[in-house]
Amino acid sequence: MRTPSAADALAVENGLVRAGWELTDVVERLGAGAGERHFADRWRTERERGEAGYRPLRTGDLVSERDRAMYETPTNLSRFRRTLDFVLEGDRVLEVGIGRGYLGTRIMREAGAASYLGLDIVEENATATRQTLEVNGYAARATARVGDLYDLTRADVEGSDLLVCCEVIEHVPDPELALQVLAESLPDSTELLVTTPLLGRLETVWEHVAIFGVARLQQLMERAGLTVHHVEPVANQWVLILCSRGGGPSARAAQAVSRGAPDVRPVAPADRPTRVTNVDIRKIEPQASRWNKRLASVTTELVDAPPLGEEYAEEPADGWALAVRLEALPPDGLDDESGRYGGVAFACPDGDGVVGVRFELELVEVSGAVTFYADFHQAGARVARWKWDLQEKPKKPRPTFVLRPGLKGHYFRPLSIGDVRTADTLEIFAELRSGATVEFRLHRLAWVD
Repeated sequence: MRTPSAADALAVENGLVRAGWELTDVVERLGAGAGERHFADRWRTERERGEAGYRPLRTGDLVSERDRAMYETPTNLSRFRRTLDFVLEGDRVLEVGIGRGYLGTRIMREAGAASYLGLDIVEENATATRQTLEVNGYAARATARVGDLYDLTRADVEGSDLLVCCEVIEHVPDPELALQVLAESLPDSTELLVTTPLLGRLETVWEHVAIFGVARLQQLMERAGLTVHHVEPVANQWVLILCSRGGGPSARAAQAVSRGAPDVRPVAPADRPTRVTNVDIRKIEPQASRWNKRLASVTTELVDAPPLGEEYAEEPADGWALAVRLEALPPDGLDDESGRYGGVAFACPDGDGVVGVRFELELVEVSGAVTFYADFHQAGARVARWKWDLQEKPKKPRPTFVLRPGLKGHYFRPLSIGDVRTADTLEIFAELRSGATVEFRLHRLAWVD
């Protein structure tokens, strides 16, 4: 096996950076609510990691209970925990914009930093941070003082391995200039770690005077002459970026990737499918649909149905189909066109309950049909419904449908979706025009459970 080279490591880092920007862009585009839902397992895992083993810091009299409550929210604990992953053992850390010193003190306590200096434009923040560092036993190697980001110079940063600027650039009046100052102050051997709220997050905070999306952040980094070594969304609220004036690969980024949030292990809710059980269509026992209304006749029979061929299906059916033929009553003075319904029902399998169904349907004659439905019922009460407006025609003669909660559906659209696991019956039926004859065939059926 070939030993990986520096070029290999750089290629991996660049690929991870691209993936990080793409993931951040997806989370940003989803918005706060959908982002929380779609990445719920990721954020839950991050919160669990942030809270695991956390020991509250001792603080001085300048840290209020309100301050403490803010710093110890699950999302902030997630952000602090992830930030610590980027500190190397023995680092000399400079932080600009320090608040009450929570992050700086945790850098000393948990990340193995050799020294720490915090700068903040607010004198009370510098004093509170010195108190927090002191009462936790780090006054000999860590301190804080008043300093303005816009006044930062190369001489101020010289001797530091990592410059931290978390939750700052959204507060300053000119973030473009702030990033440029930070970049110009960096020695080639010093890396910069920045966090800022994701687009659409924390925008109701009055102290925030700048908003950043992925495109703007990329532009800011490029214009400042910074090379990005790592980027990721954190806790559905922030984006974290590690960068420098030099090239990669970054040992700091590699450490963070190797530690990272632990493997995201999704919690499998009861309605999340685990298997698909195919049914022998020859042994299925159709039942009369409760929707057989205002029909002249309904017939169901097993018919010979040769496979269509590879151009239509990945796997041919077994050569049989359940044919359902419906004849609607003619106009009766109450309704000249629709209002006739008919179809077929199937008992759901016994056990823990299904969460959906897969079936292959052939529309033999449906010119007289208005709409198709698929319903799950429990003791006669509907618990879920999908609807197909037949103005949309399938591209295949025997399309396969998968209907279950969580899928938007193709042709069949979810209307009212409840707890399908409670269902005891599946109904597939159509609404017919008066006097029409409709025939459809069910070639394959499988339960999703």
